[in-house]
Amino acid sequence: MKLIKQLAACVACCVVLGAVSINAQDRPENLGRIFQRLDKNGDGFVDDRELQRQSVFDQYDADKDGRISRAEVGLEATDQTALRATKDVRYGAHEHQRLDHYRPAETRNAPVMVYVHGGGWRLGDKKAVGSKAEFFCDKGWVFVSVNYRLLPDGQHPHNVNDVAAAIAWVAEHAAELGIDRERLFVMGHSAGAHLASLVATHPQALTSAGLSRGQIRGVISLDTNAYDVARLMRSSSARYYSQVFGRDTTVLRDASPEYHIADDTDIPPFLICYSKGMGLRKDPQRATNARAFEQALRKHNIDAQVVDASDRNHSQINQRFGTAGDSKVTARAWQFLSELARPTNTRKNP
Repeated sequence: MKLIKQLAACVACCVVLGAVSINAQDRPENLGRIFQRLDKNGDGFVDDRELQRQSVFDQYDADKDGRISRAEVGLEATDQTALRATKDVRYGAHEHQRLDHYRPAETRNAPVMVYVHGGGWRLGDKKAVGSKAEFFCDKGWVFVSVNYRLLPDGQHPHNVNDVAAAIAWVAEHAAELGIDRERLFVMGHSAGAHLASLVATHPQALTSAGLSRGQIRGVISLDTNAYDVARLMRSSSARYYSQVFGRDTTVLRDASPEYHIADDTDIPPFLICYSKGMGLRKDPQRATNARAFEQALRKHNIDAQVVDASDRNHSQINQRFGTAGDSKVTARAWQFLSELARPTNTRKNP
């Protein structure tokens, strides 16, 4: 509430545009009216041309995306930015081949984030999105959450092929969703992070669905160890992963995102985030496997960044994504996405 009062006072003091005149004594409850007056183009945001005082603008533009949202000054979303949710859309015949999509009230050539839930390849559901749908829609993005076949039906490669089919459905329905199919991103948590990483690296998953890896602009991986499944078979986690992937070396390699990295490929940039793991103590495997994947990508001139979020556990890294104040993961993710999501962006290797 203190921030709301400061913004109202700032507007009153002299940050007034055109005919807008705000009384310094306006109650915080009236900030919606102040915000609406400053938002001259009616897009649901205030940019630096509408609030011509850089120091104040920088204070409120918390995520540094070049515009102030209603949420950044403590207001609820307007009808203009309210979510339009469409649930249980079929992208295949199996009961798990469904997706939900969330849109702002008005979308046109918007970037789109496709989210893949976790749950150990056995559990989980697309409805568990936390604050992510609101976070992305508030910024003018479309957000899609997908289900995929779970074990035993979802044995590799059925699960990653489902994710590829869901992404293809999103691209095919770009006009209906109001998205720019050239600005398509993928994010996943846990098992979903493995599948998001695999669909963006595997040479056949998206091709079989009629797309290519190059049509994914960027990937956010939220906390998985399964970048090299074959290597996990030599770790203390071998029993767990063998129950998911079996022990056939060919299958293990095919299910490993790291195995598919090579020169002269169209693999997109990655933001690789890891937590301290499941237990109370930090699990050194999380950092080791994340760094190994990063190094493998960089070795082949693919842009990759790692975020150490070991101040939180495996669930919290996902639960906090999109929440206010999450500067460690959400803010880094938005910085990563903002650069890549520019309509004129072309990929630059390091």
